[in-house]
Amino acid sequence: MTSEQALIEANEKYPNDKMYKTMSSGNLTMPEFVSGNRLNMWSSHLQQYVPIEKAESPNLSTGFEKAFGQYTDSYAVAQADFRVIAVIPKFMNISKFNYIYVVQNVMTKVYDIIEVKHYCCLSEDRGYLRPYTPGDMFNPGDIIKKGSTLYRSNNHDEYGNYRYGVNAKAAYISIPETEEDGIVIRAGFRERFSFYDMVKTPITLNKNQKLLNLYGDSNNYKCFPDLGEEVKDGILFARRSINYANIAAECTTSSLSNILTSDEICKGGGVVGDIDIWVNDTDEFQDSGDKVQIYKYYRCLVDYYTKVYNILNPIVNARARDNVQYTYQLRWTFEHALRYLSKNNMWTENNNNIEFAYIEIFTYEKKYATDGYKITDRFGSKGVITHVWPDEYMPRD
Repeated sequence: MTSEQALIEANEKYPNDKMYKTMSSGNLTMPEFVSGNRLNMWSSHLQQYVPIEKAESPNLSTGFEKAFGQYTDSYAVAQADFRVIAVIPKFMNISKFNYIYVVQNVMTKVYDIIEVKHYCCLSEDRGYLRPYTPGDMFNPGDIIKKGSTLYRSNNHDEYGNYRYGVNAKAAYISIPETEEDGIVIRAGFRERFSFYDMVKTPITLNKNQKLLNLYGDSNNYKCFPDLGEEVKDGILFARRSINYANIAAECTTSSLSNILTSDEICKGGGVVGDIDIWVNDTDEFQDSGDKVQIYKYYRCLVDYYTKVYNILNPIVNARARDNVQYTYQLRWTFEHALRYLSKNNMWTENNNNIEFAYIEIFTYEKKYATDGYKITDRFGSKGVITHVWPDEYMPRD
């Protein structure tokens, strides 16, 4: 029996019960008893909710999952047929995690950029990871057909329908734990409510500061986890401001591998997914073993922006000569690469000068719903998790 047939049967069986009196039209299923205020509240919930890792298709659809999914920025399809000119990964060792396509519209001949990141940072250190799709498999010379999925979040199914959360069985029981909008969930249900914390951590390095060798050894100086590695012991990095009067003691191999009480510690967790580095003084890399890892990623970024510049430069310069057309996004990407490679730029942080380098490390960490988290349904109802009980404590249907 389909969900629509079940609704028709319920309407016939309970003609005077508003709980079963519904308006059914094709894929549309909206309860009549939901007030306008509750629907407005649900709209607010949609603006604030955290995308979960394994969203499920609802047992009953409201009819606008497809329409809502089309207009989210977590889902993108090709708006025309595009020819792939180049694929430029940001880092070669994880080439399909963060990259750009340089494409040309087959019909209009306009050049464009498609940026693909398999993560998205939202407000308040929340975000989501994007799954790999056939859209990641294109190579130079391939045609991206109109309507092809370029990227999507796990909240979209294969048809583009948006999935808000998970299907839950609920029981209304009068117990102290459920007073004042309290909600008790079982431990197994909590595992289905996983999501990601995503944090960008800034590091400012002046010439008298060093990052400690917390992730390496005497032969390999590592200040922080490499891409794809986990944060160890809850410490992302530690920074030491060198007192030149004590430089002989503070800069030994052993000392730079251990945290002193005067060092600055940056706590963190999860996996390193992206790294950005801006350098004002490249001379600091000369004969400086403690900056080997920083230099490695700086060279990767220089190589990346050099490739971007070399590929886009002929397109941009051909505009005046051959009337070649390109989008604003392509121009912005070209200018950004040009600024990064320029030797005349001096990078600042909040208008403060940086003597050596500024680094941003992006990490993502899986989290689970627990006490104090707010959860809602699709009709404006809400509550706060007060307890997580073992599965055997929960009522049985």
